[in-house]
Amino acid sequence: MRKSISFLKRISCLLFVGVLPLWPILSSLTLILLISLHVIFRSKSGHARPFDLLLFAVPFIGYLVSFSYAYDMVNAGMYLIRILPILILPVLFFFSNNESFPARQALRSWFVYGMLISMGFALLLAFFTYVRTGAPEVFTYYYLAENMKLHPTYYSLYALTALHFLWQGGFKSGVRVLGSALLILFIGLLQSKIAFIILILMIFLYLLFKWKSIWVRIVTIAALLSVFALFIFQISTRVTEDMRGIDKYDEPLIGTFKENGVTQRMWLFKEALPQITEKPWIGYGLKSQREIFSWKVHKNGLMEEQSFAYRNAAWTVSKLNLHNQYLQVLYEGGIFGLILFLIPLGWILSLAFKDKNWFFLFPFGMFLLILTSENLLDRQMGIYFFAIFLPLLYLAKEKPVRALKIEYNKYRVQ
Repeated sequence: MRKSISFLKRISCLLFVGVLPLWPILSSLTLILLISLHVIFRSKSGHARPFDLLLFAVPFIGYLVSFSYAYDMVNAGMYLIRILPILILPVLFFFSNNESFPARQALRSWFVYGMLISMGFALLLAFFTYVRTGAPEVFTYYYLAENMKLHPTYYSLYALTALHFLWQGGFKSGVRVLGSALLILFIGLLQSKIAFIILILMIFLYLLFKWKSIWVRIVTIAALLSVFALFIFQISTRVTEDMRGIDKYDEPLIGTFKENGVTQRMWLFKEALPQITEKPWIGYGLKSQREIFSWKVHKNGLMEEQSFAYRNAAWTVSKLNLHNQYLQVLYEGGIFGLILFLIPLGWILSLAFKDKNWFFLFPFGMFLLILTSENLLDRQMGIYFFAIFLPLLYLAKEKPVRALKIEYNKYRVQ
């Protein structure tokens, strides 16, 4: 009976991992199944519990504290309910036995094939739309991701994770080559700038660690430094031009033909930082940013002479989140909230480095990088990725528990 229950729990975890890149409704349904099995058949026997797994639940405490002084308690309460998986799932996994979790290769296979199926559906639906409209842009960016009800950056994170799993091994050479080509093409179609940066870093790191030749490593490091220098040069040139524009045209970051995702983020950061200094320690409260930030922007606008185009753009952009999870936490929870958010993440990172858990480290590192340009925890799929998918990767062993027990028994006999 115990083996059957553990098998069902493992299958529920694999089902969730397999459908995570598909439509969010499927992820939510499999999550209900996963939680139900772990609650109904919770482990009664003792086992080696990884206390560090509970670190994944610590950020919820910061959100709970900032909820107590939120500007809009109803909106903040609804968000608190949405992020409950951050608290519930790590705790449930903590009280489950090790046999309830799938091994690494099983997680790799289910996620990679799930991602490939998701890509197939997205491209097929885009093709039908193209036949109907004749617009080639349906194969790119939001148009493509919307077919699966996903955000381009979140979708890119899934594709990058699948690419990492493919490159780790455990797949036939044909699957690795074809799957890698399709995933890289798909990342290009999604057009997420932060995903492009991570992809370049992944390729260089793969060459650096997989190839033993010293010359290959030297060339790889030199190429990486050249690309990084070129990137810094382009960014600094763009920022310099924008800052010159501020002096010449009075706030050109938004409300002009130059406005794009980068300039909008620059404007959001620029407007948010002075507001943060007004309440640096505890912030403005959970989910208070959109209302208070927008109100302060409009209030400051009344005291300054601004163009109609800028006012209209400021009205629209100020309603967005800050597009940086760390800055968002600082704005709403203050320095104390940011500390509660960063310490557990840093602790998990250090433990994974100590254990050389590259299987987990790459997806976790990509997640932390993308937090600099997106509020991943503002959307359900980002919450699922952090609260469920990453803990499963953290817990996963290289071999199934049964195989490890057999090896251990052989060692004891010897």
